Amino acid sequence: MNETYTPPELEEDAKFYYDTFNEDLKNYESLKRILEKDGSEEADKLLTFWTFADGIKRAKALSLVAENGIYIDQQFGDYDAQNVFDFMVYRLNSFYELLKINGVIDE
Repeated sequence: MNETYTPPELEEDAKFYYDTFNEDLKNYESLKRILEKDGSEEADKLLTFWTFADGIKRAKALSLVAENGIYIDQQFGDYDAQNVFDFMVYRLNSFYELLKINGVIDE
């Protein structure tokens, strides 16, 4: 018998945040390429972290992003097609700082 039980709704939430975070990183890369912009060092470091992080660090990162993502988005305010890249950079920079402060990312 499996000693670790995860309710299905938590699995669905975790998958949602995992998929959303992956999509954010892909969108950032795509926008950088399409707009021919440099992005930011912190956002690029977050992308590298996510690419090479182990499962435990990814789980902690997702938990922090899920808990703080709405607050971070609200701090930026409204965005539209003209400033979506700025929003994406702000969001990923904020996620990077959040993970760094909480010891998930080491520099």
